[in-house]
Parts: sequence; structure tokens; C-alpha cells
Amino acid sequence: MSATANWSPSLGENGHKKALQDTSWADGLRGIAAVFVMFSHMVLAFARWIIIPCHGKNGPAQLMQRPIFRLVGQGAAWVAVFITLSGFVNALKPVKLARAGQTEAALSNLALGSFRRSFRLVLPATAATMLSWFITQFGAYKIAKNSDAYWLYTTSPSPSSSWGTAVEDLVYAIRTTWTYNPENPYDQPQWALLYLLQGSMFVFTALLVTINLRPQWRVLTIMLLYFWSWNWGIKLGDREIHPTTH
Repeated sequence: MSATANWSPSLGENGHKKALQDTSWADGLRGIAAVFVMFSHMVLAFARWIIIPCHGKNGPAQLMQRPIFRLVGQGAAWVAVFITLSGFVNALKPVKLARAGQTEAALSNLALGSFRRSFRLVLPATAATMLSWFITQFGAYKIAKNSDAYWLYTTSPSPSSSWGTAVEDLVYAIRTTWTYNPENPYDQPQWALLYLLQGSMFVFTALLVTINLRPQWRVLTIMLLYFWSWNWGIKLGDREIHPTTH
């Protein structure tokens, strides 16, 4: 009999498989949210009328403007879903370790997770910005800039006047991606990354504070923090309506 016939999964492999099972539904829902964010960009480009609930104060509403259907064009809602699910996935392992009495392992996981989360967001975003910046200088967005699709011509960057200015523009884009009221002229959807990173740090900090509490007290404390966080949710929603409001 071959060696593979006697093979059985190790404890580590079983643990990895169990972790995948625990988060597979969340990962799938995050994928759906990402697809709907893409749809919302297409709506902004080619069908902005879907965003409003009806045509005029007492006007008729088309099918895609009605409840549920109009979620196709509500990108901010799907970004919020994505952020919430990311927080759940980040918190799952530390909470399990804490419930098992492995406090030191949970703290170590929180420390490692916070560093990994920062690099996983910042490094790919910076690389994407640099790539978009580079092709911008050769007029790659010229056709999109001159199109009649609203989202395309408003988010397509123009080449800088010189390479020296281009470097300054690149530094500005990378820096302002991670500041309040984020703005990245070379990759506009990166406005959400600051809130994604900020939300992740809120989750890690909340778990750090409550990791030694009993489960019921941890739940109570996090519920109080949850209700307090509605203030941030309102600010995130208001950003779409009043982008300069503080």
C-alpha cells in the first residue's frame, strides 16, 4: 500500500481547514460586496438616474430606483458591509483564543494582525497608485477623460506638466490617501481605504482592552462601543452628501 493511502490530516491542517470554514461565508459575502461596488461605479458612469429614488418630487420611479433594486447603485452601503465583515474576520481568531484561555496567544495574534493589516492595505494601494500615476504621464486616461461618462471623466487624471511636478503629484496622492477626507487623483476608489484601516484598528484596540474579560463582559463592552461607533457611521454616510463637513 502506498504512503498516501495511510495519510491522515495533521492537527495543523485540520485547524487551517476549520478556520477556512469559519470565515468562508464572510469571504463570499465580501466578494459579493466588492462586485456591487463595481456595479455602483458603472452606475455612476452610465446610469446616474438609478441613484435617486424617483424623477422629481412627485415623479415616477423606474424599476431600478425602487427599494432593494436600487442597492445596485449604492456603493457606500456595500463599502460599509465590506468594512463590517473585515472587522469580523480580523476578530475571529483572537476571540477564539481568548475564550480558550490562551490570553498570551490572543495578544500575540492581535499584535501581529495589526501590523499585517497595515501592510496589506498600504503596500498594494501604494503600488496601484504608482502604476496609475506612471501610465497617466503617457496619456493612458485621455480617452476616458474626454468621454461623456460622468464617473470616468471626473476620476480620470491628467498628465503632470513635467516629471518633477509628476513626482510631487505622486507624493501628494500617496499621502492624502491616508489623511482625513482622503483623496487620490490616480485611484479614486482608494478613498475607502482610510476608513477600512481605521475600522481595523478600532477592532484591534477594542479586543486589546477586553481580551482579559469574561465573555459576557466582553460582549457588553463591545456592544457599548458599537452604539458609540454609530457616530462614525453617520460621518461616513454624510461624507457623500457634505464632503467638507467636519
